[in-house]
Amino acid sequence: MNRLKSFRFLVSLGLGLLTYSCSDQKDKDFSAYFGGEIVNPKDKWVLFYKGETLIDSIPLDQNNRFFVKFDSLTPGLYTFSHEPEYQYVYFDKNDSLMLRVNTHNFDESIVFCGKGEEKNNFLVDMYLKSQNDRNLTFSDFDLDEKEFSRKADSFHKELKKIYDERKEFIAWNEDFDLFARASIDFPYYTKKEFYPVAYKRRSALDKYPELPKNYYNYRNNIDFNNKELLNYSQYLRYINTLVENLSKNEPFERIDLKKLEILDSLTTNQELKNKISSTIALVYIIDKEDNAKDKVFMDKFMKISTDNTKKEEIKSLVNSISTISEKGYLPEITLRDFHGNEVSSTTIFQQKTIVYFWSKKNAGHFMAVHKKLDNLLEKYPNIDAVGICLDDNSEDWRYFWNKNKNVPNPKIRQYRMKDLTSMKKNWVVTRVTRASVVDKDGKIIKGFVNIFNPTFEKEL
Repeated sequence: MNRLKSFRFLVSLGLGLLTYSCSDQKDKDFSAYFGGEIVNPKDKWVLFYKGETLIDSIPLDQNNRFFVKFDSLTPGLYTFSHEPEYQYVYFDKNDSLMLRVNTHNFDESIVFCGKGEEKNNFLVDMYLKSQNDRNLTFSDFDLDEKEFSRKADSFHKELKKIYDERKEFIAWNEDFDLFARASIDFPYYTKKEFYPVAYKRRSALDKYPELPKNYYNYRNNIDFNNKELLNYSQYLRYINTLVENLSKNEPFERIDLKKLEILDSLTTNQELKNKISSTIALVYIIDKEDNAKDKVFMDKFMKISTDNTKKEEIKSLVNSISTISEKGYLPEITLRDFHGNEVSSTTIFQQKTIVYFWSKKNAGHFMAVHKKLDNLLEKYPNIDAVGICLDDNSEDWRYFWNKNKNVPNPKIRQYRMKDLTSMKKNWVVTRVTRASVVDKDGKIIKGFVNIFNPTFEKEL
């Protein structure tokens, strides 16, 4: 069903809410309604969050629909989740929102109806445009700065025009405008920050490209202590990329420690420090097993972060990495082949093999990792590669694969995980950039590596 038909369906489904939202509201009434339909549900619940705090668990009925009335809901940005997918929803005072979403095409199928629909459909549209641009941008990092900036600026101006038109038509308030601007600005800022790092990596240069003096002027307009954006992924992704860019001139072995130092000086907001430092630590530790033994880095992280839960998660990750390294083998897990047959992981290695991961949710990484593997397999013909998709829906996997099956080297054998919980627990897979190198018996040569790291070929 296309988005227009979905909209008409929701108009009918949400008629009662629309009627309610047109009635008189008392000034002190902050009640709100939220409901809709989940097509092809993955479980029986829709979870509703404010930041990382669970507000409500809403059950699906026999028709895969859900509905809840909040007696008091503070205006702001929330998250709804139908595991493993999630998306944002913004509520103004007394909004009454219905949505319809198909899990086979989650983000692309979302449509809102009811009081507050226009703002939320705008956020979804901007998200989809930015995601599509992100997936197409990897090739742009090969361009010189002038051409790269021309393309990046042109796309940003295109979104800004849509933003201006919708803002005037909808006449939204300043509270929502913060997120509306963030939805178009921060993907653009992130792209600008990542360009010099990506250009150097992809061009195999010894130095970073020359940039105009005004290249980073947009940084002057960014509030690095904004409490409202703390749970908005576009903002957090930008801060992560900024910190990476600012640390790029450090010696490779000291970059991640420098990231923590930069973060500590960048913001006074402790919650932001907690979020970003945890991400830095997770990436650093998972990229190479020796990093889990880096006491200087761990001491710095423990000093900067005040989030005891995240600290314990990082400690647990360190212990899991140590356990796998001590055992010397990747524990047996069950995979599925393209036809849905179960396959033991102990049977998939025939010689020295790079085991890597991908997901249709990160199409840009899918393209980049297979381009990198093409080069590696050509240089090292006696090495195999095995790809494991982390998506849990076989139909989604087949659809994405059929559209992109010419991208991976045909020599690479492809599998899909059977159970994400088992994958996380036994192989400690927490992000798609994680990879391992094993011998023909599954014995670990390098258990935790990042294919894109400059040192990867030496480790290989």
